[in-house]
Amino acid sequence: MTEQTSSRKKPTPNLWRLSLNRFFRNKAATSGGAFLVLMVIIAVAASLIAPYPYYKMGSNPILLPSRTHLMGTDEFGRDVFSRIVYGARVSIFVGLVSQVFVLGLGLTIGGAAGFFGGRVDTLLMRIVDIQFTFPPILLALLLLGTVIARSVTSIIIVIGLTSWPTMARLVRSEVLTIRKRTFIEAGVAYGASPSRLMFRHILPNIIGPITVQATFGMASAIMVEAFLSFIGLGTPPPTPSWGGMLSASFPWIRVRPMLMLFPAVCLSLTLVSINLLGDGLRDALDPRSGKSSPM
Repeated sequence: MTEQTSSRKKPTPNLWRLSLNRFFRNKAATSGGAFLVLMVIIAVAASLIAPYPYYKMGSNPILLPSRTHLMGTDEFGRDVFSRIVYGARVSIFVGLVSQVFVLGLGLTIGGAAGFFGGRVDTLLMRIVDIQFTFPPILLALLLLGTVIARSVTSIIIVIGLTSWPTMARLVRSEVLTIRKRTFIEAGVAYGASPSRLMFRHILPNIIGPITVQATFGMASAIMVEAFLSFIGLGTPPPTPSWGGMLSASFPWIRVRPMLMLFPAVCLSLTLVSINLLGDGLRDALDPRSGKSSPM
């Protein structure tokens, strides 16, 4: 009897805490997360960190790095370090906000398709299939080149419109899997409303895969923004963007390769850190991963 009582009182482990511990044991993931946090801080405090306004032109173009200009100046005499800092704000903002857009559409459409099934599922998935017939980059080029004016908001909208089908399919597949479990059937039998089933029982059980997909989607969004800015369809000047800085520095690559090196390194490190973070989150949160199962 004593053994049974003690076994009943034995607390069950907090699975989310275990997942958090597994994540912090992953040195690559924690390093990527720390670097991403640093970039977010730089983006938020850009006006305090940058020594010069990003648009301020000087009389000394293409200067080498010095005490006055830590990363030199560009072809218009603007401080490269200041523009790198403000470029981080653009990239992080586009990456984060675009994924909020993607999550909104993906959760709504994918969740409805997976939960209600039947004709609702068929209709919504045909819309997703139609969206998949258009290459995302081609659709982005078409929208920004003909329909939507160039701005940071436009880039976020375009990335969201071209990226949500992947999230919707993931959410649908996860919801279909959770719907078959016993506790959902019990909730239906007890008369639980669809909204209660979705928000109290289904959604908490699919947060892991959604978080991982959104993390990788953030890296993809930053890359798309850099590409669009590089070809002249992204952030309009004088607003700095790492992709735009790469494009502007291309004619000077033989004379001052540093102009291209600095934004390229920042872009690469940011993308690598997000991917490392995503890998770590996947190992810690994905219930189908062989390493962990927080649900």
